[in-house]
Amino acid sequence: MGLRIDPDIRGAGGPWTQPLVGDSYARIHACGASFARGIFKFHDSVSGQTATEFLNDAFDFDGTVEPFAFDWLGRQYCVTDATLGKSGEPEVALIDPFDMSLEPLVPKGEFLGLLSTPVMLDLVETPLFAQWLAAAGVESVPFDQCAGAIQPAFLGGERTLTNLELSDIEVYWAIMTQAALAAAPLADGETLERL
Repeated sequence: MGLRIDPDIRGAGGPWTQPLVGDSYARIHACGASFARGIFKFHDSVSGQTATEFLNDAFDFDGTVEPFAFDWLGRQYCVTDATLGKSGEPEVALIDPFDMSLEPLVPKGEFLGLLSTPVMLDLVETPLFAQWLAAAGVESVPFDQCAGAIQPAFLGGERTLTNLELSDIEVYWAIMTQAALAAAPLADGETLERL
């Protein structure tokens, strides 16, 4: 992947396996691992269960979605079943709380190969991560935290340095879910008042 494992950033749980995800990440001891100061992390049994719960709170999926990793922006990498994927096979999708989107990435069996490519470095927005660490005055993103958006895209926010703050990932997802639910009934052109 071009990103080194962080020896000082780890999850607190054990291996995380689910029916669609399988045990491939557990077998390579990736569960609970963090890379490059917290830019990308694999779920363990604690964070994976938490992510499953907040994803199910945020979305009414028509099919199965199993999170297995997440990045510094709080985005969840999940295996989705054939009812959600374009290929008719289980796929890896990226679910982003910034705009509450689900974007298919690659077939499930191709994700490990994607990790070692420049595409992955672009996907996790490596330059923005380095800039944000310096601007925020932090050295890394702890395992249970992310750089959450202060104002999400669905309320007019942009993904910029000044719109990101260090947040507990579970709290961030809860706030984004509530904001998305509150924003959903607005007519085109209407905006919510900022709190």
